[in-house]
Amino acid sequence: MPFGLYLKTLNINSDRTIFLGFLLSISLELSQYIFCLGASDITDLITNTTGVLVGVGLYYLLKKIFKEKTNKIILALAAIVTILFVSLIVIILINN
Repeated sequence: MPFGLYLKTLNINSDRTIFLGFLLSISLELSQYIFCLGASDITDLITNTTGVLVGVGLYYLLKKIFKEKTNKIILALAAIVTILFVSLIVIILINN
């Protein structure tokens, strides 16, 4: 979902965004298969591509609500979530 939102904030065409999400997902699944890391599964490909579709839809919903401020709001939320995620990783690493 974040991938679709991020690409739409860069003003990339919706069809291209979905296609790039699909390509990224299939690349990750193929690399898992080739390097025997994790489990490569078609459902991951489907759910990742669906997540990109949801992200694009969410972008258009936010665009209707916030108009010109949409990109700034998405980037601010992304920064907050990134800081929280990195903080969580640091806390986990410190406690181990």
